[in-house]
Amino acid sequence: SVPPRPVEPSPSSPTAAPAAPAPPAPASPSSSETETAEEKAAKAAAAAAQKKADAAALDIVYDLCQAHKEKPCHADGLLQAENFRNFVKEVFTAATQPNHWEEAWRRTAFPEELRAEASQAFLQNLLDCATSDVAQVKDPVIAAALAIAALSRSFYIKRQCVEDFFIERMQSDSPSTWQILSWLLFHWFPQTKTAGWGWSRIGWSWPGWWKVAERLLNQAQKNFPEAAFKMLKEALVRMQEQRGCKHMFLKPPFDDLRRQMLIEKLSSLAPEMDVSTEAKAKEALAPLKFWQSR
Repeated sequence: SVPPRPVEPSPSSPTAAPAAPAPPAPASPSSSETETAEEKAAKAAAAAAQKKADAAALDIVYDLCQAHKEKPCHADGLLQAENFRNFVKEVFTAATQPNHWEEAWRRTAFPEELRAEASQAFLQNLLDCATSDVAQVKDPVIAAALAIAALSRSFYIKRQCVEDFFIERMQSDSPSTWQILSWLLFHWFPQTKTAGWGWSRIGWSWPGWWKVAERLLNQAQKNFPEAAFKMLKEALVRMQEQRGCKHMFLKPPFDDLRRQMLIEKLSSLAPEMDVSTEAKAKEALAPLKFWQSR
């Protein structure tokens, strides 16, 4: 039988406020109503095609789950490591959305006593996939981060387990490790359900996210400060590039104190960087927008 989705208690801190959408850019003199209609039609067609592709991918995941009943991921209270490794790799080539991974994990029906061992094996198998040339996967690093984010945000794998796993591997200078962590900081950032990115969860807000980020960055800084700097900056730039988020660091949940915390953390990871004046800091941290335009 398939176990119910695990539920873990949420902290009592308030939910982060959503980033307000940026005002639309004024239309250029050459734009026309026909062009606008065409753009809308193209976007609608692309969204419909993606929805169809995602549905087809979920069907493949279902088929893989069914096929692996002959080669179960666990038996007699023991993890079947080779079967599980093959299962993760096969789902990795098929899954395109977070719910695909949630469904795949749910159907493995791991008992609670195997949860920790299975979580570690899952993370290692995904890291292996991210560092290998997997067919049919356009960007293995992004795909691996999406899978980890999906199962940690749905509490199938504990976020603490993910943090510990990567901290233990911070002796490695593998680019994939740092890239996955950068994507996880992005996927874990508190957002609303309608944002289309980040983590929407009651009680999950800036203080919790910053605590996680600082733990990972402080550990990374010991051996690879440049990689840690890139990890954080790329996550922040990625957030800023999301729709309606061009000026997100100038709005709640950010304030002067939190902006300064980000600037100080980035500068501590790159001590040679000159942030002695606002002008120099702007230049050094571009394209991040931490300051009001003057």
